[in-house]
Amino acid sequence: MKIAEIVTQVRNIINEMATQGDSFSQETDEAIKAFVSTAARQVASLPGYVADPKVISEGATTNFLTRPDGLYFLRLSLPDDCLRPISLNIVGWVTPVYVFHPVTDRRFLAQYSSAPGIGNGPSSPIAFITADNGTYILAHAVKERSDYTLRYMAVPAIAADGTIGMPDKYTDALAYTTAGLYMQSVDDFTKAKTAFDTAAACMQHIPDAPSES
Repeated sequence: MKIAEIVTQVRNIINEMATQGDSFSQETDEAIKAFVSTAARQVASLPGYVADPKVISEGATTNFLTRPDGLYFLRLSLPDDCLRPISLNIVGWVTPVYVFHPVTDRRFLAQYSSAPGIGNGPSSPIAFITADNGTYILAHAVKERSDYTLRYMAVPAIAADGTIGMPDKYTDALAYTTAGLYMQSVDDFTKAKTAFDTAAACMQHIPDAPSES
């Protein structure tokens, strides 16, 4: 989908919701375009959004630190375009992790015990996510520094030609979300809420998508 197509659809949405005719200037078009990027991120954060994940496979051993018990853990900075991590696997783990726990989890401090067997190891890996001076994954643990693979859902990008990096099936949700943001900007909060509610309803009627895993 292209930004120009979304602008046209947003114009139609606003006209349908208006109590009287609206006249759109080029300035209004530019205002609508300015909200598309924010709207795309908002739609991608809604329940049910699925797109092809990005994959990072690296062997940057400098990202591994040593625990008191002698095992290694991975400290990985999430990419700037990461909306949410999907899975992480490290060579040496018996299985990838698909859940990223907050550092307030009671198991977090146990990873830094000097006593053998207290922290998680290769047979029962665990990962935490923290926002300390940036967003990081702390993944425990392996016996040796090794390659890892991160799969994550990225914030939809907008190319130079106006193409929006989002599956076409989310066009309606994106248009209504963009319309809602525009209406908020002109202090029409009632219509904004209606637009956001419609966007959420659109997400509930998207055909089943393949699993992220």
